[in-house]
Amino acid sequence: MIHYTCDVCGDPLPDGYERPKGRIGNHMQLSAGADDVCPRCSRVGANIDMPGILLAAWRKQVAKEQTPEAVPPGAEAPQDQEPPPRTDAVREEKQKIYGRLKAYRDANGLGCLEKVSKKILDKKFKPMFLLDVVNGSVSLEIDDWRRIRKALDKLEGADEQEA
Repeated sequence: MIHYTCDVCGDPLPDGYERPKGRIGNHMQLSAGADDVCPRCSRVGANIDMPGILLAAWRKQVAKEQTPEAVPPGAEAPQDQEPPPRTDAVREEKQKIYGRLKAYRDANGLGCLEKVSKKILDKKFKPMFLLDVVNGSVSLEIDDWRRIRKALDKLEGADEQEA
């Protein structure tokens, strides 16, 4: 008897598991090419915003092609663009925002990430996604961290006005 493991987490699949015939599963399984997926990973994958992730990757690639290095020879790069921030400064900014988000979560408890999510106004930033951010299991671009900072600014400003 063949024993299969989950293509995502590596856990053994239950005895009697039969490999699906053809391409079936949720959008994550199909796009990731994962055939053997345990029920837990299937549930988690069903909640991932694939269109949002693809759109973000697409935008990132377009932005990368618009950088001065990608300007064809003979063409001039626009001079009014700010140079990208230094890596150390970006890392420091991300760590500062992460610290604020973690402190906000610690101070306000379980439901507070719902409030942060609503202030960001992006389907990608669901409370569970923000919990993954707080737990350090998600890597974000600096623009996303800045959106979290703005949401915290709004929420913390509202908290101060109520006090």
